[in-house]
Amino acid sequence: MAQLRMARRQRHRRLAQWDRQFLWHPFTQMREWEQEQPLIIERAKGAYLYDTAGKKYLDGVSSIWLTVHGHRHPALDRAIRKQLEKAAHTTLLGLSHPTAIRLARELVGIAPRGLTRVFYSDDGSTAMEVALKMALQYWRQRKPAAGSKHLSAPSAWLSRRHDRRHEYRGAGIIPRTVPPPPLSIIERGASLLLSLPAQVDLSLMPDGVH
Repeated sequence: MAQLRMARRQRHRRLAQWDRQFLWHPFTQMREWEQEQPLIIERAKGAYLYDTAGKKYLDGVSSIWLTVHGHRHPALDRAIRKQLEKAAHTTLLGLSHPTAIRLARELVGIAPRGLTRVFYSDDGSTAMEVALKMALQYWRQRKPAAGSKHLSAPSAWLSRRHDRRHEYRGAGIIPRTVPPPPLSIIERGASLLLSLPAQVDLSLMPDGVH
């Protein structure tokens, strides 16, 4: 038993060293993180997480990561294994697949009247970005003559005045040509959109970014 505990401690120290050396954690002040012992989770069950030392923690933020049914739910695990036997991933970019079609049909069936199409996104935050860009694109196409080479940042990301201006590209709301704020969103306590320049010159964007 003592040898097992020693092996666990050595493994944790090695992983912690690699974490500080190779990882950049989101929404995290890395200088503070590097001064602390990282909490390294390696497995989960139900409402609990287990770290590399075998300690047990109640997962109080599980709803953020879409685990409202608990970790390792038997029905979800079975569905994932069944899908993995067919394909781990395919895209809806120019293709389709049965599961996406059936789920879209079910969602439309329970959605409020007037919502007849499903657009899949990764998570809640990108879903909000997608909805915002859809609204911007809708009004942009309703009044195409009102366009300009100087648009607000979200609109600039959606369209450019060329033959393919009505295309939709990407899930991120910030163009790659706009640098991120120097401090984290949490530290600044402000919306990321508010930290962007009010106007973006589309002539500075590389070809293909629109």
